[in-house]
Amino acid sequence: MNWTVGHVGTTRLQLNVSALLILALLVLPGLEQGVWVRPTLLAAALVLSILVHELGHAALADHFGLGPCRVLVHGFGGLCFTKGTPTHSQGLRISLAGPAAGLVLGALAWGIAHLLGDALTGPVAILLAQLVRVNLFWSLFNLLPMSPLDGGQALSHLLHLRLSPARAQGITRVLGTTLGAGVAAWGLWQQSFFLGLIGLMVIGHNRGRPSAPDKDVSG
Repeated sequence: MNWTVGHVGTTRLQLNVSALLILALLVLPGLEQGVWVRPTLLAAALVLSILVHELGHAALADHFGLGPCRVLVHGFGGLCFTKGTPTHSQGLRISLAGPAAGLVLGALAWGIAHLLGDALTGPVAILLAQLVRVNLFWSLFNLLPMSPLDGGQALSHLLHLRLSPARAQGITRVLGTTLGAGVAAWGLWQQSFFLGLIGLMVIGHNRGRPSAPDKDVSG
């Protein structure tokens, strides 16, 4: 179930019910323990970071005339749906625009925290620190060359520019499945439910289907 929550320019913003469930899992335990500020700020940092990431995709897609776009925030990230289908050259750049936007947001948060230093109040300092951590991790993780993450989408577009479609799809699928298995194994080893589930989702995405770039251009 998706709800439209607003627009940024021509881009429609939607929230999936799964996002509310994940945010509740972050915030409710803190409320029960009487510690709500840090988990609430983490939830806010996650939502803001996902929106900026997806709007990075949408902005470049609009620049290429592929809009209006639709951004959907769900429990494990977000998706940006374009109205038109990008060329492989456009898709390569659009795929990388999301992580780039996230890294810019993280750099801005770090810069503000560094410049203001002790002048920052507790909650603001916590929020800025969370924005730095979330955007550094999520942007770099998204650049891993495994579809449907942005790195995998970018790799698929790049391979389609250089190789036959069958060869490009085969390489993308094998690499995505292999790396997905590695992420799932690492998540199991570290007892990280998030990483384990992401790895399994990547494996499922790449097995039994051609790994051509998706029309939704995000990860």
